[in-house]
Formats: sequence, C-alpha cells, structure tokens
Amino acid sequence: MARGLNVVRLQPPPLAPASFADARSLWDRAEVRACLDTLHNNPSLEAAILAARCHFRLKRPEDALERLTAALDASHAATDAMRGEYAVVVATAHHLLGDDELTDTALCQAKAYIYSSRDRSLEAELDLLESKVAWARQGLKRGALMAEQARLIAPTPKWQARSLEMLGVIAGAAGHYKDQIDYYERAWNVLDEAGENEPWLRGALLQVLSDLCSDLFRRELAERIAEREQRLHWTSDTEYMRFTTLRHVARCIALAGDHLRAFRLLRKASEIAPSAPWRILIFCERASLATEMNERLFAAEELDQAQSFAQHFDWSRVRGGERIALLRLAEVTAPADPSGARLLLETYKKKLPPLSPHTLWGHDNRGSAQEAYAFGLVALYSNDTMRAIERLTHAFEIWRGIDYVWRALDTAIRLSRLTGADVFTEYALRHASTFPNSWLAREAASLRSPTPTPAEALPSV
Repeated sequence: MARGLNVVRLQPPPLAPASFADARSLWDRAEVRACLDTLHNNPSLEAAILAARCHFRLKRPEDALERLTAALDASHAATDAMRGEYAVVVATAHHLLGDDELTDTALCQAKAYIYSSRDRSLEAELDLLESKVAWARQGLKRGALMAEQARLIAPTPKWQARSLEMLGVIAGAAGHYKDQIDYYERAWNVLDEAGENEPWLRGALLQVLSDLCSDLFRRELAERIAEREQRLHWTSDTEYMRFTTLRHVARCIALAGDHLRAFRLLRKASEIAPSAPWRILIFCERASLATEMNERLFAAEELDQAQSFAQHFDWSRVRGGERIALLRLAEVTAPADPSGARLLLETYKKKLPPLSPHTLWGHDNRGSAQEAYAFGLVALYSNDTMRAIERLTHAFEIWRGIDYVWRALDTAIRLSRLTGADVFTEYALRHASTFPNSWLAREAASLRSPTPTPAEALPSV
C-alpha cells in the first residue's frame, strides 16, 4: 500500500498595498482609472485630492465632490498648503457642477491658505482656476489677465505650459484662432525644451491643434501633429484625444488631395472610437470621402453602417461634442434620403441633452455655424430653398468672418448655385486655388457654367 504523501503548496506572498507614490506615478503617466483604483482604500487627504483630480479628467465632478466631502474632517488638521490645494479642488468641483456661489466661497478659502503657504505651484493653479471661471462667465479680459499672471509666476515648465494652454483657450473664445495655435505650439515647445512627458496635457494640446489645423487648413501643422501623434505615449484614458486628433488630421489631408492617406487615418481612428456617436461620425466621414473618390458602393456601405448604429443609439445620452455626429449623419444622408435626414434633425432638436456651460460650443459661434450648415443642407435637398439660403448664409457669414476658408468656400459654392449672387461666386472662385487637389476646386470651377441648379450641390468631405 502506498504511503500517504505530505504535499506542501507554496503560496506567493501577498502583494504589498499600493502606495500613494504608485498612484502618483500612474497619474503622471495619464493612467487615470488605474490611479483611481490605487487610491480606493486610501483614507488620506492627499489621496482624496488626487482621486478628485482623476474624477475631473473622467468628467465625473459629482464623484469628485463626494470624495472631497468625505475628507473634510481630515483637511482641518492639514498644513496651509494642503488646505489650500483642497480648497482649489473643491472650487473646481463646484465650478464644473455650475454652482457659482459655492465656487466663489471655496476660491476665497483657497486664497487665504495658498497665499500664506507661498507655494508658487498652488498660486499658479489658483490663478488658472480663476481664469477658467472667468472664461465660463464670459469674462475674457479677466480670464486672460489671470492666465498671464499664472504664466509669469509658474515655477515649472508644466505650469508654464498649462498657462499658455489657457491663454490659447481664451484667444479661441475671442475668435483669434491663429493666436490660439501659437499659444498651444509654445506650450508644446516648453514641454519639449524641459524634457517633460505630460502625456495628458500633450494629448489635450494635440486634440485642439488638430481641430484648428483642419478648419484653418494648416497642412504644415497637420504634418507636425501626425508625427507627434505617433511619438506620444497614449493610454486607454487618452484614446479619445487620439481619436479626435486622427480624424481632424485626416480631414486636413483629404483637403490636400491625399485621399488614400486620409482613409488610413480614418481607419485608425475607427479602431479606437470611444463611443457610438464617434463611430457613427467616422462612418460618415468615410462615406463622404468615398463619394468624392467616386467609390459609390463603398460610400453606400459606410452610410448604411452609420445609419444602423444611429437607429440603435439613445441620443439622449450624448455628451458634449458627440452631437456633431448626428448633424454629420444628416448631411450625408440628405442627398439620397431628404426625409430621413429631416428625421435625424428632429432627433437633434428634441432628444439631445442641453450643453454644459463648460464646453467650447457654449462660448463661440462655431457650433451655431455647424448647426446652420446641416439644417441648410437638409433644407436644400428637401427643396425648401428659402430655408436653405437663410441657414447656409448664416453659416457662410460665420465661417468667412473667422477665416475658416474651406468651410466658407464649400458653403459659398452651394449658395452661388442657389442664388446666383456674385458675393458667393466671387468668394468661391477667389479661394478655390487654395485647395487645388480637392473636390472644392472642381466644384468651384463648375460655377463658371451659366445655368447652376440647386440639385448640383454635392455633399462635402
């Protein structure tokens, strides 16, 4: 009979609990959700502050305030610097939640503690928060003053870059988009010169720069952004910034006539689309680009995909800029199915939630132009000529006024065909040469024909 054997099973030692330093390292690498997980069981005040910052990046200010409120008692025994940082983060939470009175109260508390601590980083952060509050309240002059003050006292390249970013935001709110590009480029260079990684800040800079390089058609900037996108360390928490960067660079490349490269960038963007509305938008962009390449079958397939996703999505759940997907879908649907496009715009008007006051759509008229263009285009294909002229003219005037030339040119071509007015025809012919390899140049050249008709208007890329 075999004797029984004593089996010894070796168990690995339990993992050491993650430290605050571990969480901070994850934060610095833009691993936001992992950082938040690490802080879950940490009851300290510094953990509550960092957790709140994570919630801000994840657009969850309610959760941030809950974590901060739970740490209120711990803040009473903290140093002035820590209490000042706590008050700044509390003020940020109230600001994002739209409570002006509690924001101002927390800002007053933050000033008292931070000024007594003489911590330059906290002073810079306080100034930048005051700049953001002023921006949200349409006080651009004060916002610029506070952002410049933050830049002057910023003790590190990171805070200098963030100050320049905020100056760029304010320049954009004032309609000075070329200045905004300059500020953002300076912020990027500050980080480069100091060898600072700052992947979150860099991702945010690329996201906005790519939008501007597309609408202002800055091809040289698009190439720099494309190169930076490949070098930057992206995480699951910054992928939506990467997605936005790729789709805007793709548009700029398409305007330059490189359709195949634009398709590659859109395919790359589709692989990381962070939500259903963004996937719908990419299908729309690919459908429109395929149409311009005379790939009608592929264009129809992409549009079918977009419409299928849209039918099964609850549009009352959209957040921020996701709403443009519905406008874009209406635009590309309109030529073949005007009634379907009108239903999409009805959904846009009735189901979408109100915009947060802290989005760019609420601070300038570019969103108004995009809405007017989509409604005008759908009216055009629905044979509602007066409505089409009214809405498209509104979009044209906005885009012409801010030097969004290709958008104004595209709209002018349509308005020239609708009205025959010299102002639109002359604008189109004057600017078409800027885009010699695009559909814009071809369509503008056709305006020399003596008998334009509304039905000739084609969907834009």
